[in-house]
Amino acid sequence: MAPSAEPSSSEKKPPSSNAFSEYQKFEEKVKRSLLLEDVTPQVTVPMIQTALGQFGTVISIDILNNPLDSKFAAKRVMVEMKNPREAAHAVKEIQERPFMIKGVPRPVRAIAAVTTMFPDRPQKPNNNTKRTCEWVKPGDPGWDKCNEFKQLAKRHAQEAAYLMEAIRKEEEKLAQEQEEKLKENIKKLDEIHNCIKEKIIHRLSRYYGLKFEGE
Repeated sequence: MAPSAEPSSSEKKPPSSNAFSEYQKFEEKVKRSLLLEDVTPQVTVPMIQTALGQFGTVISIDILNNPLDSKFAAKRVMVEMKNPREAAHAVKEIQERPFMIKGVPRPVRAIAAVTTMFPDRPQKPNNNTKRTCEWVKPGDPGWDKCNEFKQLAKRHAQEAAYLMEAIRKEEEKLAQEQEEKLKENIKKLDEIHNCIKEKIIHRLSRYYGLKFEGE
């Protein structure tokens, strides 16, 4: 099946005022929305609500799964704020400072939303292009080109799957390294706590003639 564009007839009725009003409301929604990327697969709506709540009032949250790997791959989240100012503030803060959600190995990214990010967006008024589809059979003028696109899509899917697997392995390696460093830091803090608890630091301070603030 191949897409084709056909101009609508001149007899087509002009868009109603409701269509303009609906699209205007949609544009206002886009201005107060932002998209989060590289979000951990374990994220939930309450987590996003808490994380973005520090920038303003969160109106709605839509968690988008990765079509190549809906279970383990990083997710994207569309967040609608109360007004454009809060959305712009959230994007600015997340872009300028590391922003972690549920301990993902790397900070999330944020960008301002655009109209093409919404699959359920209304049709733009005064758009005279009508999108249609038609079946293409062997021997038709567009068969060879459509077949090339089909093979190219398969190749892109294989490349994307390979890339997703490579990213997953890198993130697992990074998460393991961070976990080992965390355990080392906890061990050091426990040793310091035990030294204070067992008066070892006090004895060392007296031995070296130093003053310990805890005395």
